[in-house]
Amino acid sequence: MSKAPLIVSYGAGVNSTAMLCGFAERGIVPDAILFADTGGEKPATYYFLDVMDKWLEDHGMPKLIRLKYKPSRASSRQWESLYHECTGSGTLPSLAYGWHKCSAKWKVEPQMKWLAQWEHGQQAIKDGMLVQKAIGFRVGEERRRKDHIQDPGTVKVYPLLEWGWDQEGCREAITRAGLPMPPKSSCFFCPASTRADVAKLSIEEPELFAKAVEMERIARESGSLKVVVGLGRHWTWESIGEAAKQQCKLPGFDNTETPCGCYDGDEDD
Repeated sequence: MSKAPLIVSYGAGVNSTAMLCGFAERGIVPDAILFADTGGEKPATYYFLDVMDKWLEDHGMPKLIRLKYKPSRASSRQWESLYHECTGSGTLPSLAYGWHKCSAKWKVEPQMKWLAQWEHGQQAIKDGMLVQKAIGFRVGEERRRKDHIQDPGTVKVYPLLEWGWDQEGCREAITRAGLPMPPKSSCFFCPASTRADVAKLSIEEPELFAKAVEMERIARESGSLKVVVGLGRHWTWESIGEAAKQQCKLPGFDNTETPCGCYDGDEDD
């Protein structure tokens, strides 16, 4: 084996999608493309994953490897999704309490476990090489690179930073590739959502919004909300939904003109 393997941590957002487009332009074919699924992405993201799989196949790249968290101990409970883990245990995602355990558990850990079982990668490590893991941090996100911890047996590489691509450069690459712009990738109940994000969800995806509010209610009744009041930490999603509902009743209201305030990068790439 003469070349270190290259894997991609794919987050299904603008950054990581642009990175794959850049690879295609440069004739770079990753050995594997990993997508860690919490089971709580919005329908638009799951649809885009299928679109991306077809594009990857058409460009001679491997299809996405979709991973899910599985406990290391057989005695531990296997949750269907992060949503079911939270509602089943009467808690909110750890980010609501100021931690990042949900991302580490449902995003990072499945990729590390996959790598530990990947024969090609393990052979490279035995041969004295480090597996390259491509991360989609763009220009303007250099601070995130400084805080990034290296996984055992890997070395993280940041192609977008090397190419000098900012957010606009990423969007242009996706357009050149003939792909639709990816939707914002995040759990539908993500505590990092802004009030505008929450109001938008309540209007456009009422069933998902109702599930998020149910998560808040279960956590509140379980007594786990001692330092926060809801998914918004200092505010509840239920209150934002009620406010959005009242706004919709105003004469001339048009939600297509309401700014969503979304961040279009990949927070978990």
